[in-house]
Amino acid sequence: MPYLIIQKQFPLEEVEISPTIVDGYLNARDFSVFGAKYGKNAWQATIKLHPSLVLDKLEELGYRMVSSACNDKMMMWTMHAPPAMKSIEVQNPTDEFHQKIKD
Repeated sequence: MPYLIIQKQFPLEEVEISPTIVDGYLNARDFSVFGAKYGKNAWQATIKLHPSLVLDKLEELGYRMVSSACNDKMMMWTMHAPPAMKSIEVQNPTDEFHQKIKD
């Protein structure tokens, strides 16, 4: 899915205590831009950057903010990647190998 959810607990400045969380799929190249650490599953990453820097970098990668929300404890942003970005995702190198064997 081309959507990401970015969330950060208040106060926004304390990235060491409460890092920025990205829920959604980013390919390995995009995760390396952030120095992200994967969470308990492959769909969640922890980034020790201020959320504004994360949002700026995602915009440079082609994502656009589609919504934002907050309550008294957390701020959240939803980001969307255009369909054309799907082609940049890293493909499994073994797929190409298996295709050559079949041919």
